[in-house]
Amino acid sequence: MREALRILEAEGFILFRHNRGAWVTPVSLTDLEDLYDVRIAMEADAVAKSKPFSDEALDDLQGLIKKMSHAYADEDSSRVVKLNRDFHFRIYGNCGSERRMRIIRQLWMHAERYQQLSLQVRHDAADDEHKAIVNALSSRDHELAAEALRTHLVTTVSLLKADWQRVESSAGLN
Repeated sequence: MREALRILEAEGFILFRHNRGAWVTPVSLTDLEDLYDVRIAMEADAVAKSKPFSDEALDDLQGLIKKMSHAYADEDSSRVVKLNRDFHFRIYGNCGSERRMRIIRQLWMHAERYQQLSLQVRHDAADDEHKAIVNALSSRDHELAAEALRTHLVTTVSLLKADWQRVESSAGLN
């Protein structure tokens, strides 16, 4: 149990307070902004540095987009989340850097805390943004794919921030 708590502390999910025990690290708008600044830099760089994708890999990415659409239509949010993660990590996994992948995985774990607080489901825009990323990869233009990913993540963080501010306003916290 102690080792598990140390791991959670090392990954930034909990804080130990002297003589008070362990506390879940609070979420904040500043942390959300910082987290997405780092995610955008790391993930766009992973896309820009990725090796060319085979036609089969590109078909798999297109297939994941279609599966996400079906899961969304079925209102299966847990499947949408899983497929979205698979989509992104298949792209990032092509960067050839295990260290970069470990960092991106950790950033995603932190981002999921904020995504679970979100009030919005953004399927249509995300679907178009995912297609733009794959289209750029299909054209072998990894810089364009990285820019499409940046746009996707900037839109995501903007919506998360809007949700955050809406919740704060309705709760009278601001």
